[in-house]
Amino acid sequence: MVNIYMREDQFNNLIQLNRSNKEEISGTMQIKKSGNDILIDKILIDSNDIYQERNTKYIQYDIEKWIPKTGWDLYVTDTPYYVMFHTHPGLRGAPRLSDADKDMLKYIQSLTKKIPGKENMLVIEGVITRQEIAFYSYDENIQEISNIPLFVNGIEKKLSKNQSFLEAFQEGFRRGSRR
Repeated sequence: MVNIYMREDQFNNLIQLNRSNKEEISGTMQIKKSGNDILIDKILIDSNDIYQERNTKYIQYDIEKWIPKTGWDLYVTDTPYYVMFHTHPGLRGAPRLSDADKDMLKYIQSLTKKIPGKENMLVIEGVITRQEIAFYSYDENIQEISNIPLFVNGIEKKLSKNQSFLEAFQEGFRRGSRR
């Protein structure tokens, strides 16, 4: 099983990116591999010309620009993981994949089979809401989407839907004490 690690400033910057934009934004993350774990190294925001349309509910990509960019990104990635993300500015609560997000994740995972040397690459999609970030992957063998654990400064960030009452209270208290 793989885990994703990021620094608190990276986490906060992504949450702020979501809060400060009314339209969905997407991008990729450059990573370093540490055993089976993923360390977020650099966060790259997609340029505006890759979008055909975007708003608070969805992103529609310019296919003539998006497919070559994504294919190239997959090809040049030197780790067995490809990490992408997008924001959900209107969503409060636990980040989850929409049906369109699930289809996109499955499609990009299928693209890896068409690129020599990338047949075993795992595609990971991050979803960012106003307070949380979640990462998902699609296993073609069992045809299932699963959540990948996220650790910020070494502490696991459980999704609000998976937290106990005590954990939710402690998380809220920590967030409130930082303001």
